[in-house]
Amino acid sequence: MKPSKSSYQQVESEERYQRLFETAQDGILILDASTAKILDANPFISKLSGYSIEELLDKYIWDLGFIKNIAANKDKFKELQKKGYVRYENLPIETKQGERHYVEFISNSYLVGSSKVIQCNIRDITSRVSLEKLNNQLSVMYQVILRCNEVLIHETTVNTLIIQMCKVLVSSGGFAAAWVACVPVKSNDLINPIAFEGIDQNYFDQLNLNIENKEYKGLVASAIYSHKLFVSQDIQHDESDALEREFALKHRLYSVAVIPIITLKKVRYILVVYGLEYHELTDEICTLLQNLASDIAFGIDVLEAHANHLKLAANISKSLNSTISAIASMVEQRDPYTAGHQRRVANLAEAISMEMGLSTEQIIGIRMACVVHDIGKIHVPAEILSKPGKLSDAEYEIIKMHPKSGWEVLKNIDFPWPIAEIVYQHHERLDGSGYPRGLKDNEILLESRILMVADVIDAMSSHRPYRPALGILQALQEIMQHKGTLYDERVVDACIKLFIEKKYEIK
Repeated sequence: MKPSKSSYQQVESEERYQRLFETAQDGILILDASTAKILDANPFISKLSGYSIEELLDKYIWDLGFIKNIAANKDKFKELQKKGYVRYENLPIETKQGERHYVEFISNSYLVGSSKVIQCNIRDITSRVSLEKLNNQLSVMYQVILRCNEVLIHETTVNTLIIQMCKVLVSSGGFAAAWVACVPVKSNDLINPIAFEGIDQNYFDQLNLNIENKEYKGLVASAIYSHKLFVSQDIQHDESDALEREFALKHRLYSVAVIPIITLKKVRYILVVYGLEYHELTDEICTLLQNLASDIAFGIDVLEAHANHLKLAANISKSLNSTISAIASMVEQRDPYTAGHQRRVANLAEAISMEMGLSTEQIIGIRMACVVHDIGKIHVPAEILSKPGKLSDAEYEIIKMHPKSGWEVLKNIDFPWPIAEIVYQHHERLDGSGYPRGLKDNEILLESRILMVADVIDAMSSHRPYRPALGILQALQEIMQHKGTLYDERVVDACIKLFIEKKYEIK
């Protein structure tokens, strides 16, 4: 008797499913719906977890080493038995080799013959989660640097400056702990912690921190002797620093960065920052921590060298300006097509302001606002910023929110100028056709009117991902054509005079 056509189709379907099962680029587990024991596993889940298929079979899913939360898994299994479907987002797992991954975990139940089974689809989303985490970290660190510059402006002693810096790093930066110690002049003296946050004083009493101590040749000593930053992304298993490892194990800390604070060409202080996760202290975060250490060093130099409060304020303002420039460059790294844009806009706006005869104080404020006018773009996805084609309506709406996002970042910073409001208004237009609030005429600050013209000139004359540079002549025609309707007449006249009569060049 020949097999029926339906029998052939069933065999073919089963073979097709088996091929998909074996070659899938997602992990797949098949469980007994009544017991949660693993009946089958595909090669990808073996590769992802580090366990062989033989090690996975006949195990309860919550017995697997890579899924740590036993109680939560048992609860989810009960939910799955009731509902027939359950989903995890960003589930952390740990491989047999101890590596951490993040997965999307989707389970549903169905019948195979008369038996009910559960299929678990497990997708590795580690790269996506890591990128999201990095963007979030950078966004937080921008806030930290701005907060720390507030501290630089307001604190008047070295001790209070450093104490407040540690507080900001832990309270605003989300780090587990931070401390700063003074490096002794004599190498056999103890390193003296002068500020710490998230750490008990007993830690330092027990540590006996002496860079000549034979037991202590770890990260702090290395940073002091080399004048360089040292990082351990897995301090709990770092054999090079026994004391830090012991402390990390006790307090569940996973990563640490040690940054020298160099003043007068000497390492006079050490900044130590701890993370709550392995590999939390990325290269980008460490770069910002080094910038922060440089700012602390500058603040210390100023506080120690100048008794005159006015001179002190002027020098700290210089530090604030340099740090804001550093933040601006970090923003532009996310959008390579506009690299240097904020700096060029600041140069042009400063020249326009001088041509208009504004005060030195007002010009400084305008320049500072220009340097960070696109800081709100840290909240815009990188793929939108660098998209080569035309933006969709939804993408354009996201772009249009960056002035408000910039205002949110800057609004609580105590600047001597209305920086946040200037940034908020830089895409408004005199006739009310701008965004995000549709302001018009005298509702728009003079500083914002200057910024908007400088922004348009540089944007049109520069290359963008969606078009080549249009050139300076077309940019000047744009502001001339709309003088008095979109753009302030005095600002346009000053700008035209710069380029036509004084041969100003964008640089």
